[in-house]
Amino acid sequence: IVTDNGGRKPISELYVYYDESYRSDYRDVVVAVGARALDQEYYIQQLVNALEYRGLKNITMVNAVQLASHLGADVAGGPYSKGLVVISGALPDTVYTGNATDTILRWIGGGGSLYWAGNLVGAEYSTRNSIVPVTSDYQTLFLGAQCLNTIVDEGDPAYTDQAFSDIKANGYRDDLSLMNNRVRYAVDTAKLSAKTSDYMAAGYGEKSYASITFVKNGDGMVCVMGGDYSNNQRSDLAQVIAAGLCYSSEE
Repeated sequence: IVTDNGGRKPISELYVYYDESYRSDYRDVVVAVGARALDQEYYIQQLVNALEYRGLKNITMVNAVQLASHLGADVAGGPYSKGLVVISGALPDTVYTGNATDTILRWIGGGGSLYWAGNLVGAEYSTRNSIVPVTSDYQTLFLGAQCLNTIVDEGDPAYTDQAFSDIKANGYRDDLSLMNNRVRYAVDTAKLSAKTSDYMAAGYGEKSYASITFVKNGDGMVCVMGGDYSNNQRSDLAQVIAAGLCYSSEE
């Protein structure tokens, strides 16, 4: 397939955040007997393998201190188009504490692409000893609107986790073989569209939730992968990064 991104440049380098010395909100996935658990390290290892197989070679693993250094240098150095994968469930306090002036938000606004999976983006930050809830309007900081699927109680009548229909606005679900149909923590595109038209949903949809959503933020973007951690989610993440999809993509 050929995609027109409306002039937005593909990422020149991808950072992948992983730091064992910092607390994470990653929850290991229960798998069949005899298979390796999908822990954070294995998820990242297989994601990197998948991206390299698809031709993306410029991948840099960073811990909390290195992340702050790289993002700070990008912001200070001028125009850039780089990506960052975070699956830890919480950004480290070296780049984020819930404030609009935090390094991660300045980096995204300056041209960075944040790929987020496995939790509510921006809802927490991590230190070496704890996970700290954010009290500010984190959804608006990252997405420009309060639009995330925050209902995680299965007993709640509004609880929605699985999606069963292809997103009809484009053919990416089928043409990129996107497989993850979970929408926990996903973006509610109806609420988002009331604030901005600079977004694209892909994959599966249920009600107005999308399994994958790309949202413009300044000169950069945030990509939210719905659902808890899974092999399907990881596969979709590799596909959309390698394909260079963004909020303005047209097939």
